[in-house]
Amino acid sequence: MALLFLWVSLAWAQGGCTDKPYTLETPQGIAGGGNLDYDGEVAIFSDGACLDTQGLKLTAPELRYDQAAGVLQAQEIEVQTARYHFWAQTGRIEGQILLAEGIRVTTCRCGDDLRVLSQSMRFDTATGEAVLERSELQFHTLGLAQFQELKVTPQSSLLEILGLPSRGSGDSLPLRADFDQGFNVGLQDFPVKTDQKFGIASSLTLVLLNLGSPDPGLGLGMAAEGTDRQGRAYFEVRASGLKSRSLVQDGPILFLHNTEDGHYGFRLRQAWELGGWGLEVYGQIARDENYLYPQMGPQQGLATGSELRYRYAAREGPFGLEFQPFAGIALYDRWPTYLVFGGSLEGRYSGEFSLGLRYDWSTENRPGRFWLERHPATQKISGDLAYLGLTARASGDLLANELVGAVRYGLREPFGELWAQYNFCVGCYGKVTRSDGLEDIERRELQLGFIPNPLSCTDSFSLAPSIGVGYDYGTTQRPGTGWGLTRAGLELRYADCCVVWKVGYQYIFIPQTPDETVAGKFIFGLELR
Repeated sequence: MALLFLWVSLAWAQGGCTDKPYTLETPQGIAGGGNLDYDGEVAIFSDGACLDTQGLKLTAPELRYDQAAGVLQAQEIEVQTARYHFWAQTGRIEGQILLAEGIRVTTCRCGDDLRVLSQSMRFDTATGEAVLERSELQFHTLGLAQFQELKVTPQSSLLEILGLPSRGSGDSLPLRADFDQGFNVGLQDFPVKTDQKFGIASSLTLVLLNLGSPDPGLGLGMAAEGTDRQGRAYFEVRASGLKSRSLVQDGPILFLHNTEDGHYGFRLRQAWELGGWGLEVYGQIARDENYLYPQMGPQQGLATGSELRYRYAAREGPFGLEFQPFAGIALYDRWPTYLVFGGSLEGRYSGEFSLGLRYDWSTENRPGRFWLERHPATQKISGDLAYLGLTARASGDLLANELVGAVRYGLREPFGELWAQYNFCVGCYGKVTRSDGLEDIERRELQLGFIPNPLSCTDSFSLAPSIGVGYDYGTTQRPGTGWGLTRAGLELRYADCCVVWKVGYQYIFIPQTPDETVAGKFIFGLELR
């Protein structure tokens, strides 16, 4: 007990538990409170009891520390980490492990409209990692999804923890609302409750497409995945017709189809790995409309084959080298044998700056009968560079005599980032049919913009403008207009307690990629704080 009194002191330092009238240094951290009582070897802190330790700050109406056992216990616990806010009905800290029950977790800065409820939690105060068991995701009182186990790390976002894809930049919620040749609104990869058959929550897509356009539609999709298995299906009903695609993978079984590409296939496969070597043997039945190879025409039938790969990787200090050759063979019914070989060679330096160079190649005796085994003839050289605020990337297709790339520089300021990016495509003229029916153009575009710092305060907002200028070379179908404005846009962000609301608009004056048209695009989104 005398030793305990030596550890207890009046502390007037600023911040955390150290500013409490009574503090105690424990193996778990600094415990404190406005009052301190004793029950034998148990120190009882109350009146704003708290614990400061690496990775978290814990508060509770009462904190009991058993000096003999070295265990801290509390009820109605509140825990704050750098990214998450926890509440627990009961908890105990043994060493560096917090064990708690009756958990409520949120990323909201105030309130908990979006939360995860869990039966129990195991939190490692040294690493900041936590495991939540038997959890449910809720929005207000609506249950969205259930999870047997969730792993939380300080670096992972809530969407990553839930196993959900992130749309766009940041932790965007699975909602869609935008205008691009028509209004699109609905749920995109929205989590739904699952019976854990796949081990991870399933997701639903339900989107109204191109409302107000001549070709409106409805998109419906479901997806679920787990260890060594996944299943996805998407159907799109429009005034012009029906489109669908699906993928089912479970161990050696693979089934997939895409009506838009004209692909239908079922494959049984077996793979072996030994050292850097990998061998896959397969048998399949498939149909391929061969839209990219019209001279072959639609093909359907059986195929069997194999593909052998080798991976060599070496690293010495900041230098890295990777070499991955492959060779494949496919045998068909009533079709010539398909042979292909190729590979990639990549070198990288990661030190004061980052530099990478890569060469990809493949050679085939003839185009494969189906897309599943096909490796089109390729000869490409690509590279990337990153140094401070400068990044550059370029890719040269030697067979198509085409060079595509971009150079970007970002200047960090206390209020955000000012950036400039130059995009180019040399040798693109007239090679690709664009979505507006015109030939592709030589691209020379300079984009300028501003990215404000992430919103840190509730009820705050920011503006992110961008503009592009470029040269219109024209096509054989129309004359060029020379230098002009290619695009202009503005994004408004507003932060409330739980999410950041995003509203953006961009107008394309001179299309710069095959999928762009002269039109305006409106975007609405929600992003987790």
